[in-house]
Amino acid sequence: MPHDLPDMSAIPLSAATPTTTLLSQKSATHASPNPLAGKRATPLPTGPGAKSVTASAAAEAASTAALLAHTSATATTVTEAPKSMHTPTTLYTRLHGKWYDMREFKARHPGGPFALSMAAGRDGTALWESYHPFTTRAKMDSILKRYEVPEDVAARLRTIEEETPGMPRVDNLFDWPAGGSEFANDLKREVRAYFEGEAERRGVSFKEATKGTPGRFAFQLSIAASLLISGYFLTFHASKVAMITSPVLAWTLAVNVFHDATHFALTLNPAGNFYTSYLFPYFESPSTWALEHIIGHHAYPNIAGLDPDVAHTAHARRDHPDLKWADAHEQQGRWFRLLPHFILATTFGLNIANEVESTIAGNYNGAVPMGPRTMTRHVMHLAGRLATVVGILGWPFAMLSAEQASLPAKFMFALVPTFIFSTLFMLNTQVNHLTPHNISATSRDWYKHQIVTAQNFGTNVFHFVMSGGLNHQLEHHLFPGINHVHLPALQPKIIAVCKKHNVPYTHASGYIEAVRNYLTHTDNMAEKPKAQ
Repeated sequence: MPHDLPDMSAIPLSAATPTTTLLSQKSATHASPNPLAGKRATPLPTGPGAKSVTASAAAEAASTAALLAHTSATATTVTEAPKSMHTPTTLYTRLHGKWYDMREFKARHPGGPFALSMAAGRDGTALWESYHPFTTRAKMDSILKRYEVPEDVAARLRTIEEETPGMPRVDNLFDWPAGGSEFANDLKREVRAYFEGEAERRGVSFKEATKGTPGRFAFQLSIAASLLISGYFLTFHASKVAMITSPVLAWTLAVNVFHDATHFALTLNPAGNFYTSYLFPYFESPSTWALEHIIGHHAYPNIAGLDPDVAHTAHARRDHPDLKWADAHEQQGRWFRLLPHFILATTFGLNIANEVESTIAGNYNGAVPMGPRTMTRHVMHLAGRLATVVGILGWPFAMLSAEQASLPAKFMFALVPTFIFSTLFMLNTQVNHLTPHNISATSRDWYKHQIVTAQNFGTNVFHFVMSGGLNHQLEHHLFPGINHVHLPALQPKIIAVCKKHNVPYTHASGYIEAVRNYLTHTDNMAEKPKAQ
């Protein structure tokens, strides 16, 4: 591909056009200040030494060799600096301090183009490492070096976070030893051994063994069939029983499918993961979810200014000690404040308020810049969100006759299901990180950081099914690209490694204890800091 970027040698770095969206000038005018200071708690010690990860399987080595041969023949070299640094057509990313132009690699990326595009314009080190846990640094470097940007050009590049005033740096948060930390290597060794056994037992490749199983797909199809039946009675017969069962089944299906699909863990097929995620628009836009959940939260959990999940509704709620306290936070633990926080979170929060706020500000909760987006894509995204909300709230008025439901009843059919769905979402997501034990914990070892900032809950099938494996939060955060069906089997292995390295592993007995920890955290954050 001919290089289409103009020479920038005469343009100083300060003159480069910062880009968060194509509405960047408007966004800069209306940008809300980041409410989080970049404070960090005292890090846990990182284990000494480094050990290499077990050698890759023969099939994986052959696949890599083929990829290397292909990229060697087709890759282009960047020789000029971009005029506007990051645009919808560029794909520059920084990995372990080096800049790469990944445009040529995008179509051939084994995880699909959407997965690679999440690192566009950003420091993608944490993302890259978390989704390639069984690939050695040497193998990664052998593939990536063909796309490395020359030093004189790289010196002019900045991430979109660095272009955004007030954003903390992300390239100095974690230590990434070339051979991996001892803790990380022990984790990977145990998990690799498990999947090597699974691959042999099932007669599939190593990578396929990490994704969903036929039994899990059958279970998900049964939930989908149940939801269709319940939805039929809700939509065409105004069934009050179905008004309860439909959102419960919708949540169960979504959390067991959508979550894995957005983490590229449902199947090996990138298109299958991508398009499946769009079957659940009532959850949240998959593109916004990637921005909030994967780029922000998963890479930097509980880090002030980088994890958007500690800054939801910051005007009314305080969830991080580095978030400035306000009078409105004093009663956040009272039932009349918690109730709307739980029942309005998805439809009215994620699908309306957060979309509007991020569009105006150009970032998500002051933590994750949106990145470059064409006007057409911008309009399509907002139109999709509007259609989703109209569908969720408007269907009773369009589908139910006056004989089937009165006007007040139609409002009930519109609101009760979304209140139930939202409450289930909150019960299974907020208890995983917002606890007194985890909110301020940190480590310079990325893998230890995932452990100390998360809480597991429950041990039985009910917790597992209703949470879609979110009750195994620690295992999921360590290996987000692994389907949740495998997490229970990995848990004892992870616990053993944590015990060996003296890393605290937080586990609540069930929903009651998990929610109690969350409420304690809520009350703690409601207190006005003495310093303030």
